[in-house]
This record gives sequence, C-alpha cells and structure tokens, in this order.
Amino acid sequence: MHIEALLRLVTERYPCTEKEYPEMQVLDDTGKKRLERAHTLFHVITSTGRIASQLEMIDHGSVINTDVMQQRVGKLLLDVMRLAAACDMTEADIKEFLDAWATRTPPPDRSKK
Repeated sequence: MHIEALLRLVTERYPCTEKEYPEMQVLDDTGKKRLERAHTLFHVITSTGRIASQLEMIDHGSVINTDVMQQRVGKLLLDVMRLAAACDMTEADIKEFLDAWATRTPPPDRSKK
C-alpha cells in the first residue's frame, strides 16, 4: 500500500467530523483543525501508553506476548499516520522527511509553509 492511500484510509476509518465530535459545530476551521490534531495526538499517547504498560508488566516477570506487542505497535503506526494526515502531510512530505533522516541530511525548513 502506498503512503498516500494509507493516509486516505486512516482518515476515512478514523474520521474527525461534527458527527463524532459535536463540539466542532461551534468551532471555526482553525478550531476544528486544532481539535483534530489534539485528539489524534491523544490516540498516539494512548497507544504509546498501552505499549509501555505491556513492557512494564514484563519488568515484573510477565512473559512478553509478541502478538499483543505487534498489535499495539501497529495501532501506534496507524495513529501516527492519522496525525500526519491531520497535519496535512502528503506522501511526498513523508518521503522527503524519511529520505533526509536516512541520509542524515537536515530536512528543508518548512516553518514558513
């Protein structure tokens, strides 16, 4: 699956509309975008916490459940992709960032974007 298709799919499967979040009805476009990004970040944090919880149990003698860890890491990846979509990142943006990281080249300054 291409990154662009994944960005579309996570946005479709995890919509952020007035139906799911009635408070959006009173927000302007900036407020709606802020809510979408913040709420999506909460999902990233929740997924990260679930992974941490599993690892913490291992510290106390539990045996690692690879299937559970892979499911939780997979959900975290989807949450991060949804956050990227909420931040208006495109496949080109993501590839450019990853290529810069892989080659240890600073990504272009997009602060004026």
